[in-house]
Amino acid sequence: MVKMEITVDNPILNDLVYLSKKIGGNAGLPATEVAFSEGAKKIANAWRSYASKEESIKGVPDMKHASSNYMKGVKVKKEGAFSYTVSNESPVAPLLEYGTNGYDMKKTHPYGKKSRVGKDGVPYLIVPFSWGTVGTVTSFSNTMTESIEAIAKRLKKSNVREETKIEENFFGDAVERHTYNWKESISYGDAFEGKVENINAIGMVRMAYKARGSTYFTFRVISVRSSKNSWINKGIPARHVTGGLKNQYMQEIEAEIKKAMEIDIT
Repeated sequence: MVKMEITVDNPILNDLVYLSKKIGGNAGLPATEVAFSEGAKKIANAWRSYASKEESIKGVPDMKHASSNYMKGVKVKKEGAFSYTVSNESPVAPLLEYGTNGYDMKKTHPYGKKSRVGKDGVPYLIVPFSWGTVGTVTSFSNTMTESIEAIAKRLKKSNVREETKIEENFFGDAVERHTYNWKESISYGDAFEGKVENINAIGMVRMAYKARGSTYFTFRVISVRSSKNSWINKGIPARHVTGGLKNQYMQEIEAEIKKAMEIDIT
């Protein structure tokens, strides 16, 4: 969870504590209480608008794709008359806020729970990549061009079979795996003929049922023997979204609170 506070603990607003005590709690500060509430809503709405790509936050990189999960994660909690917490409970919030370090996926993924082992004893992992169709507004990292979509929509549908099989992973644990009826896929021939601009689309299949929000997938293998630098995760740069929100809105919110204070005490 990532959160920010609008509270009397803010040094700029410490005078609220003293004044509220002088006049008997918050009973005599209705406008101030409303100002705190409106300030919290302003931060929350700006955060949601950023997540949905409707608005930018000064000094913070824009979202590459709108994220409903990130947007729905924004919550407002009233802690007290002059204290609110605006948080984001989405799993992606900490990743966007603090970023992640880069690493070599060859050193991690082939040894995971879903890893496989080749006949030569080399561990590997098959990774599915979902694709969005033209004009799709999603969090898909891959979106088809019109020419790719034209081919993909004509592919015969592959499907998951009812039967499963048991295979050992790298650690020797028994793992239940799906089996498939594979049909057609986008071929190297399509790429050589100039029908496919993005070579990452080679091997794409069309599934009968949706998974991860799509019916179009490509599959790639991360092996311990994959070529050097072929599976480097560059990490995620920290966006410091809450810092951007504070810089953009807190001065305005504090001004509104002070204005409300003047109304309450005059």
